[in-house]
Amino acid sequence: MKTYDLVIIGSGTGAQAASSRMRAAGWSVALVDHRPFGGTCALRGCDPKRVLMSGGEAIDAETRMRGHGVTGEARIDWRDLMMFKRSFTDAVPRNLEKYFAENGIDAFHGFARFTGRDVVVTEGRELKARYILIAAGARPIPLDIPGQEHAVTSEEFLELEQLPARIVLVGGGYIAAEFSHLAARAGVHVTVLQRAERMLPAFDPDLVGWLMEKFGELGIDVRTRTTVQRIDKTAGGFIVHASTDGQEQEVAADLVVHAAGREPDLAALDLAARRSRRYRATTARSLRKTFSTATGTGRTTEAFRASHSQFRQLPRLASVRRRRARRGSNSECTRRRFLTGTQPDDSTNRSTASRH
Repeated sequence: MKTYDLVIIGSGTGAQAASSRMRAAGWSVALVDHRPFGGTCALRGCDPKRVLMSGGEAIDAETRMRGHGVTGEARIDWRDLMMFKRSFTDAVPRNLEKYFAENGIDAFHGFARFTGRDVVVTEGRELKARYILIAAGARPIPLDIPGQEHAVTSEEFLELEQLPARIVLVGGGYIAAEFSHLAARAGVHVTVLQRAERMLPAFDPDLVGWLMEKFGELGIDVRTRTTVQRIDKTAGGFIVHASTDGQEQEVAADLVVHAAGREPDLAALDLAARRSRRYRATTARSLRKTFSTATGTGRTTEAFRASHSQFRQLPRLASVRRRRARRGSNSECTRRRFLTGTQPDDSTNRSTASRH
């Protein structure tokens, strides 16, 4: 069994920021991921999506400028666009592997599973840590309908070798909005089945209202208040059975895309192996709060929504820990200073000065 200051489960943006900053602060760090190093954003989400969307944006710009000094008609070549995307993503795992090795971060390929409060096992190796950061990303939520296995995920959509003629998107969030516009600009007939009252319910309704005009211009068929009941495979594709305000309907498709949301990818971790009252108390809302309050050995940090700015606090925390160990400083004072960035009050200053 090897012991580390920090073990990170995952290798995405959050894991990279935490590992590099804590290693720079002098901590021993290990990282575990069962998928190619890089995480969702770099390999299966934000970055590849942006590259593909740039093709749609070029078509949109050309369309708006037609008759205003721009002639001709551009079109999307999906195969070439996909090759362009892979020119960005293919090298990421290899480059990260090299980066981890050069910076003294032990990187392991495989599933991580808790076997105790401060121990995870991966590929037969036991890794013990003072802190464990779960940065495993997210996975599509189960649709829980018959035929859900026929729907591809957003990750699979980003790897399609070619686009079919008809696509149905289940869900109405930003993934469905972006993919529907991209596919429509590539000449695909797109239908969006959204259970809520409107598309993009988490966004400003006025802005969404203006955006829906563009959906109409592109010929995207958006059906709100629509619940998908099942997906049937047929000889020529798929039939999606749905209900809108109690009225049954069927939508034919060559491809069905699951865009109905994602959840933390925790199933393989066996979190019950290290459950405790203290563990639940330290499952904090942000990385900054969790790292400052979860003191002692083996306090697992679940920072599902941690931002880049929060990771910048990690080296500061490391220095706080070292000073506390050397000087035996007041823990409450140290925690308050870390959280607020303020100096201790006069009475604390006097007690600190008396120790020197």
